[in-house]
Amino acid sequence: MQTVGIIGVGEIGWRMGKLLATSGFSVVAYDIAPQAIKRADESGFHIAADVYELCRKSDCVITCVTDGRALQDVIESSSGILAGLSAGKLLIDTTSAEPWITKELAPRLQERGILFLDAPVSGGVPAADQGRMNFMIGGDAAVIERCRPILKPLSAVIAHAGPIGTGHTVKTINMLALASSMVLTSELVALGMDAGETPDQIISQFDHGPGASYSTRVHFPKFILPGNFSSGFTFDLMLKDLAICISLSDKFDVPTFLQRSTYDFYRGLSNTGMRGKDNTYVVQSILPKSISYQKSDRNRLVMFESLAGFCNTIIGAESICLGFAAGIRPEKIIEILRAGSGDSFALSNVLPTYLEGKPAAQTSTLSDMWKLITSSEVGIATSRRPIPLLRHAVTLAAQALDRYGPDADSRSVISLIGELTGQKFNTQTDELR
Repeated sequence: MQTVGIIGVGEIGWRMGKLLATSGFSVVAYDIAPQAIKRADESGFHIAADVYELCRKSDCVITCVTDGRALQDVIESSSGILAGLSAGKLLIDTTSAEPWITKELAPRLQERGILFLDAPVSGGVPAADQGRMNFMIGGDAAVIERCRPILKPLSAVIAHAGPIGTGHTVKTINMLALASSMVLTSELVALGMDAGETPDQIISQFDHGPGASYSTRVHFPKFILPGNFSSGFTFDLMLKDLAICISLSDKFDVPTFLQRSTYDFYRGLSNTGMRGKDNTYVVQSILPKSISYQKSDRNRLVMFESLAGFCNTIIGAESICLGFAAGIRPEKIIEILRAGSGDSFALSNVLPTYLEGKPAAQTSTLSDMWKLITSSEVGIATSRRPIPLLRHAVTLAAQALDRYGPDADSRSVISLIGELTGQKFNTQTDELR
């Protein structure tokens, strides 16, 4: 029987341990939090006194700690992984860590003969419960194959992003795309409610068309509209992930627009009592407290849906430009995000067709989009609500209109993001230059 050690048995690590135990692995656990250790003990895990003991007893170690600094500590401390894990054994890091820290640690692990993968996950607590997390892995393909029997009980998707560090790079891009889409959807729901639509009607319209995203499929119907705000992922962890991605964009000198607005929005909320709450609570600072609903207007719903698709296209374009600057191909970013929580209709459908030089399924021009985004019926200009992403989208739409002309395909906003980030698109060859 193979023994898997798990360092960090919080909400995700504990669930991974349960799945592995059910699949026939012996599980050893360590955590600095007494409550986490108590729950692991009650679940039948073997409890190690420290990281060193866990490593000596394990064939493979999974780390699931708070951030890169915590990972660095458990690897480099005097009783840590470098001291305790033997050559030839496996280390799988599922932490949402800073990719530059991962790249710093990798050579030291290699010197000791420890086989290392950076393998963060998406899907959160619901996916961890069901063994359907999505692994985004950086490292050697042969090591991934060796780890596959351990990962299989935990995962719906095992995606190889590239060399060490790319797993954490894609994960942080995924999280900023997820948060941006959730904030954007909240802004549009708020404007739709002000116009007399119910949030259920708006989300239903979005989720069956161009406005669809992971948020319309999961966050809104399961956690936000029912009012339970119980996604199992805290505001603090999301803010940490967003800060990593913004730092990554700064390191590569790649500006972000709607996504940086998302980060600034979260950072501001961190000072208003949001810390410690579920991440989905952020929408409460955007959505109306009450509203007088009118009869639903199909044309009005389509307007909001189209705007959601346009803005999610910008978010997707920002994601692939940042990934490309970090050395990851656009099609790889799209492949991994579409399987994870950073997915949207725009990412999975609009961006690939544009990059391949294919016509849009539904043609709209920049002039069409400008009329929509500045429409009094949508109400961006007159709204008193906090809608930072939509206000920034107006600026980007104006820039695209000025640069490419009113008759240009509305998807050319993707090329605008490429130009502004220095990652220019060649749509005929699926290349960035």
